[in-house]
Amino acid sequence: MIRPATLGDIPAVLEMGRAFADEAGVTDKVGWDDEAVTALLAHLVESPDGVLFVGDNGMIGGLVFPHPFSGTKVFQELFWRSHGGEGLKLLKAAEDYAREQGATRSIMIGIDTMPSIDRLYARLNYEPMERLYSKEL
Repeated sequence: MIRPATLGDIPAVLEMGRAFADEAGVTDKVGWDDEAVTALLAHLVESPDGVLFVGDNGMIGGLVFPHPFSGTKVFQELFWRSHGGEGLKLLKAAEDYAREQGATRSIMIGIDTMPSIDRLYARLNYEPMERLYSKEL
């Protein structure tokens, strides 16, 4: 069952998030801080601009905000992890919530270590928008 997360869900979501970040190579590139992620998750649960849904086998989180270039309200996914077939249900719940908050566009992140995500996003009618690059400073 997909549902909005509560503060009580944060430890499990934190664990899922850390596992995903490790597997995807994110922690190697930007690191991981449990305290910072816990604060982000609490914001997503408690704030109307936050989106955090959980299921038995996954989670999705992001923000709903006016895009800085247009002022158009968007949903920006920050993380999405699932297995066991509930991933699309999580995405739909997040998109529905974002639409209820006035968002008219959804922006998803694709990680370079997960090339299959490009095919999934294309199948769901997402179009490539930009690429994100990073380097150590």
